[in-house]
Amino acid sequence: MIKVCEELGIGFVPYSPISRGLLSGYLNERTQYNAANDNRGSLPRYQKDALIANWPIISILKEFGDDRGLTVAQVALAWLLAQKPFIVPIPGTTKQAHLQENMWAANYEFTIDELQKLTTDLNKIKIVGDRYTGISVEQTKK
Repeated sequence: MIKVCEELGIGFVPYSPISRGLLSGYLNERTQYNAANDNRGSLPRYQKDALIANWPIISILKEFGDDRGLTVAQVALAWLLAQKPFIVPIPGTTKQAHLQENMWAANYEFTIDELQKLTTDLNKIKIVGDRYTGISVEQTKK
């Protein structure tokens, strides 16, 4: 899809670029979801075992951010912004502080080496848990 967008000169807006809060670093295996207004509790990627298995992603983003004064979410958004100029993540939030935090991610500019190392480190992680019930991780990559 990214190659087609590039060929046609159109933008791409990644859906849920903070992965429904997962890439904020605030969710963990003890997180309680309110079923009345939050469907993450029914999604495979947000189950206890998947959250634990996927924690290395947070660790990598946190380590990178700690050395540069960035939050986990800011590193995730900055990384997306650095991929291609037509990729524009629009994270949703209900909190003004998170909006400001997310906007500051646009100010970070990776060096080539930083971006390559972070990408390499992230690519070593096998993501556990489907994004949605009935759709496998492999299907979402097609």
